[in-house]
Amino acid sequence: MPGTLFASIMIHELMHVWIYQNGKNDSDKDLVEGSCNYISFEYLSRLNSKESEYYAEQILTDEDPIYGEGFRKVRKMVEQNSLIYLLEYLRFDTSLP
Repeated sequence: MPGTLFASIMIHELMHVWIYQNGKNDSDKDLVEGSCNYISFEYLSRLNSKESEYYAEQILTDEDPIYGEGFRKVRKMVEQNSLIYLLEYLRFDTSLP
């Protein structure tokens, strides 16, 4: 497995750990998976390589209702507010608006 892909998957999974330790564990799947994909996407976007651009594009265009749509909802939330807002939202709320 390419190192860039491995790192983005590990970041995704570490976000699951953060949510488990800090968030409400009954959160909607699209909120959880969307948040994990968002963090992975942000990592990939900062690498500035063709490989990272490829994997980031996969997240952007994912049609899955949980992973893809969840990511787009979370990304919109962060763009309209902030990453801190998302983290606080994960602590207290259970679903995406």
